[in-house]
Amino acid sequence: MERPNFVYPVEFLPRNQLAILRLLNALEDAFVGAYLGALPLIANKDILKAGGRSSATRPLTAPRCGLPASF
Repeated sequence: MERPNFVYPVEFLPRNQLAILRLLNALEDAFVGAYLGALPLIANKDILKAGGRSSATRPLTAPRCGLPASF
């Protein structure tokens, strides 16, 4: 199988620290939401316990870009 070649348009990349922090918070929100949506399907208790740490960076990054530190 041939390895895919990804080319990201430069105009869509974050250009400053604030834009990067906003992107990180948006991604974290999406990832936490996906995890929470999957909770009923997860049988492994160790994985369920680890989910409590899934939004550990939001309190550090969100206030820097004018967002609430928690959901």
